[in-house]
Amino acid sequence: MLVILIVLLIIFSYTLIKVYYAPSQPSENKPKLRIGLDKNIPPYAYYNEKGNLVGFHIDLLNAMEKYTPYSFVYVPMNWDRVIDSLETGYVDAIIGVVPTPQRNRTLSFTEPYTTLNFILFKNKNAPNVGSIGELEGHKVAVIKEDITEIKLKEYMNETGIEINLIEVDTTQQGLIYLNDGYAEYFIYEEKTGIFVISSLHLQNVIPTSVRFFSLPICMAVRKGDTKLLNILNTALAKVKESGEYSEIYSKWLISEQKPRGFNYAWIAVGIILALTLVLGVEYIRTWKRERNVARRAMNLMQLSRLLLEKMPVGIMYIVEGKCYYINPEGSKILGYSIKEINDLGITDILMGGEEISIVAKDGKEKWLLVRKIRYRNGYILSFIDVTSLKVMERRDKRRFEEINEMLDSLRNPVQNLLFASENIEREDMQKIIKDNVEKIAEILKKDIE
Repeated sequence: MLVILIVLLIIFSYTLIKVYYAPSQPSENKPKLRIGLDKNIPPYAYYNEKGNLVGFHIDLLNAMEKYTPYSFVYVPMNWDRVIDSLETGYVDAIIGVVPTPQRNRTLSFTEPYTTLNFILFKNKNAPNVGSIGELEGHKVAVIKEDITEIKLKEYMNETGIEINLIEVDTTQQGLIYLNDGYAEYFIYEEKTGIFVISSLHLQNVIPTSVRFFSLPICMAVRKGDTKLLNILNTALAKVKESGEYSEIYSKWLISEQKPRGFNYAWIAVGIILALTLVLGVEYIRTWKRERNVARRAMNLMQLSRLLLEKMPVGIMYIVEGKCYYINPEGSKILGYSIKEINDLGITDILMGGEEISIVAKDGKEKWLLVRKIRYRNGYILSFIDVTSLKVMERRDKRRFEEINEMLDSLRNPVQNLLFASENIEREDMQKIIKDNVEKIAEILKKDIE
């Protein structure tokens, strides 16, 4: 009886949550409007544990849809494809874009619907900084073609300050690079960054209080599509007037508040918690085992990084022709920084073979023995300095050639002496000739040895 009751309670809880959160179904006879969006920016848009696309942008678009003559179709992708997908006509509109003078040439923007605050995230071992200028010479991760990369490049062009930018595809990749020490800093939107740090349990990343800029975000359509722009602006205004916008904003972007009607969901959560109290002993044990496994995995990761730092072999990580990491021994062998390695195209030289001649930073020629393995979307190179072996090889080759020349020059005299000894009848003369031949042979033998 207890088992049946538990099953019924679970079914009831699941049904209650599904009914409460189920989005309204679009009308089948409406024309489709394809909307492109970045799928990697929680809490704005991301895939949850069940594989559903959720977030502030999704709820906002769902609310706007009923005020338009369209049925919205969402097209999730990485950010570096979002704007291009609109310009090429793959989608009809995009959401989550910051207006810039360059983007204004090809896009038209709706009224802003919220503001993004971009702060500095740092590796726990990186120095504290208080301004963009203090990032000079440091490794800073940025999302490819994101507004943070645009702003930093503008700043470098205006000031002449050099910052080592490391391009990544997603927020998650940028923060993992930061956590693992491949980057020292990462500039990105505050709420998304903190959400990802928490969900991935990144222990080496610190969100700082340094805010670099705040920017409005909008939806966008292709330049000149005034009709669609007006429809989206009108729908956005109606969502705000109806009070729906405030509920959506509170649900996703204000952690202290919950959307109206959330008590029903808490009832379901309460039921599930009650079940957990009855059946949760084994779950807790499993959780402890998984936690211990995770701790061991973290220890192994830290040990791996320590081994990389202490290895007497150069180690380099290359993605799309760019160096993103080099260990201390590799830096010692080459003498170059990561920026210099990328600027001088040294990665192309190292990828070109297994026995490489290269000019180090001190101007000396060095011979490296290189091995590479494929790793994810790049390569890990290992290399050692074999210059001393190469020098010995050259020296031994020259010495061998000298000995060969000596043998060639002595061959005829020795043959003449032997011939003379065979044709001289006097035994004492024969003995003298043979003694001299033996002396010559001994001299040559000593010289070779």
